[in-house]
Amino acid sequence: MESQSTFKQIKKLYKGLSYFDSYGSDIILSLLIGIIFFGLISWYHVLNNLEPIKNDWANQRCRPNIMPFAAMINPPNDGRSNSQFTADNFTGCTQNIIKDIVGHITKPVEYTLSIITKFFTMLLKVLDKIRSMLTKIRGQLKAFGKKIMARIMNITIGIQEFFIHMREMINKIQGIFIAGFYVVLGSYYTLKSTIGALFEIIVIILFILLGVIIPLWMLPFTWGFAAAMTAIFVAIAIPLTIVAVAMNSAMGTTLSGIPSTSSCFEENTIVLMNNGRKKKMKDIVSGDILVNNNIVTSKMIMSSKYETLYNLDNTYVTGSHKVYYKNSIIYVKNHPDAIATYHGRFRLACLNVSNKHIKINNTIFCDYDEMNDDETTDLYNYVRTNIICNRNISSNNFIHRFYHGGFSQRAKIQLSNFTFKNIENIQKDDMLEGENRVLGCVEILNQDLHHGMLRIVNKDSSYYVSENMNIKHLGKICKIRTRFNDTCVINNIPKSMKIYHLITTHGFFKVGDITFKDYNALVETYLS
Repeated sequence: MESQSTFKQIKKLYKGLSYFDSYGSDIILSLLIGIIFFGLISWYHVLNNLEPIKNDWANQRCRPNIMPFAAMINPPNDGRSNSQFTADNFTGCTQNIIKDIVGHITKPVEYTLSIITKFFTMLLKVLDKIRSMLTKIRGQLKAFGKKIMARIMNITIGIQEFFIHMREMINKIQGIFIAGFYVVLGSYYTLKSTIGALFEIIVIILFILLGVIIPLWMLPFTWGFAAAMTAIFVAIAIPLTIVAVAMNSAMGTTLSGIPSTSSCFEENTIVLMNNGRKKKMKDIVSGDILVNNNIVTSKMIMSSKYETLYNLDNTYVTGSHKVYYKNSIIYVKNHPDAIATYHGRFRLACLNVSNKHIKINNTIFCDYDEMNDDETTDLYNYVRTNIICNRNISSNNFIHRFYHGGFSQRAKIQLSNFTFKNIENIQKDDMLEGENRVLGCVEILNQDLHHGMLRIVNKDSSYYVSENMNIKHLGKICKIRTRFNDTCVINNIPKSMKIYHLITTHGFFKVGDITFKDYNALVETYLS
């Protein structure tokens, strides 16, 4: 009973085993014996056929029973070891076998590629034929075009010669008309100058008569002679006035009279700056800060013609400039300490500043505007009432902010010789059209200006101008924005862009077809 149970356990133990589990050791032993016998058989085969195999090595080297003994059959003589030589022989045989196999596999692909190559070769030959045909057609068209152009040139040369002769004739006619125009213009200016000179001579005679008449009226026994001289004076003055007015309307002729005054300083005047340094007035630029935080809002280079300098507190200044004296404002020439002096050839400069006065040495001078307290108050009230709707103005710089303006540097102005200059290049004493002399060139600080600018386009140029500029339009003085009310106001003009203006003898000047009032009118318009 016990043996039967043991048999069942053994049967149960071996019931789930596979064939390899049961006979695996026998299989491995059999493979080892087979490999050993295969090796021994190959070994003895090689030994028996060593010389024939060595002689036919190229064909025998890749046989399976030969490859393991490659170094023994054909020992290496290139320094390689037996194992390295055997491995290299095995690798070479393997590559050759794979190459043959892959060669058979890729033959269909190679055949397909050869067909495609032949197709594209034929296509290139066709394209070459087409290109040759197009080249031939192009050559024929070129030859045809040359023939056509040759015939056209034969026709146009004659027409061109006709127009050349025509142009020469027109130029000659134009030259005749231009010469005639300048002859007439020269005669006009000669007549204008002659009449102006004659008027001035007569005015001088009238002043001489007036100088004689006044003393005659002072003595009773010469009243009769004074009456006769007065009658002569009136007889000359009244017709002269009528003719002068008529000539001014017709020809723009005016008497030179007393030139407009240039109230300013000699350009080498030393001015104390806010940082404690000193500068000559000619070297000061708009935006500089004088002592007491006095900002330079504009700088003028002025004409010195007809001017006399006075020495007041070691400062050379024109007599028509104004200075503070004993709680009042008087002309420099009326100051008790002012001394008229000959200064030779000199240049003038002036400033407008935020505080409206300039302290030089121990004397306080007005700036260029030369305004008193009443005028400043009038300007202040106008701004509050008409511009900022009764709001308070905290800055003492309100005149610059609300009243100043000018032109961009590209504004072109015609001179009396019919040439043009940009306003930035205009010089003092330049003569503008209409015998309008430039008294001063102004550079204005382009900061904190309330008014924007308009872009005005002329035929060949354009420029920017402040919208508060005064112009003559339809016989009246008005703001430029009333003429260009459909032009957008530009408020983002770069602060680096300089603004310029002019001061002239006539009080106005033209830019293109627009007549502008000069710099003085920016403030004087509101004070008149």
